[in-house]
Amino acid sequence: MNTSEQGRRIHGQAEEAREKGEFVDALRFTDEAMAAYIEDGDVLGFAEVLQSRVLTARHLADKTGSELWLRYAVHAATAGVEAAERSGDKSATVLPCHTVGKVYESLGEYEEALKWHERAVESKDDLPESHNRDGFKAEMMAHLSFCQMMTGDEGGYERLLEAINLLEVSDESRYNKDVWLSGMHMSAAEALVKLGRKEEAESHMSKAEEIIKANPELVLRKEQWERLRERL
Repeated sequence: MNTSEQGRRIHGQAEEAREKGEFVDALRFTDEAMAAYIEDGDVLGFAEVLQSRVLTARHLADKTGSELWLRYAVHAATAGVEAAERSGDKSATVLPCHTVGKVYESLGEYEEALKWHERAVESKDDLPESHNRDGFKAEMMAHLSFCQMMTGDEGGYERLLEAINLLEVSDESRYNKDVWLSGMHMSAAEALVKLGRKEEAESHMSKAEEIIKANPELVLRKEQWERLRERL
């Protein structure tokens, strides 16, 4: 399987730009990385950079409030699944399926999101080595459980709590753990409100706030928490 060194280098620049909040620059770098990957025949790299592009589009949707970014992200994410399937690498499709599910979540289309998360979690044993760890598996399980709750399955709450516990005892990096844990508590709160369990939801919002306040790196998560606070 071909690997594009130039594509990987530019792809890294896209990731750095996104982390800095320079979203338009991040998109430009993903364009350049896609071109390099195609030129060098790196199909797997192409699939991976599409996921990066989707994440940037989701951030832009948060920043601008425009659903158009999410509609674009759906198409980019499903293209990533197709590219991963063409790579012939069985492990390559798990992350793109998970990504598609997250975009549909952002659109509030939970039935569709659930299908994609089920497909991803069913294949979690095929995760690429870079993501084959308990912390990331917990993150995948949390998204699945959240969608189950949002589509009326109250049993999803217990599964979401299991994902939270798994992440808490994992050796995930502090940044990832704090981002994902705060997100899981926010998801629990949102779903519990929908299920009419507001008191329990408030407990999860408080736990998310505590994590966010303790880590100044969680700038985007803080903004997301504030928006959710207004809605609930």
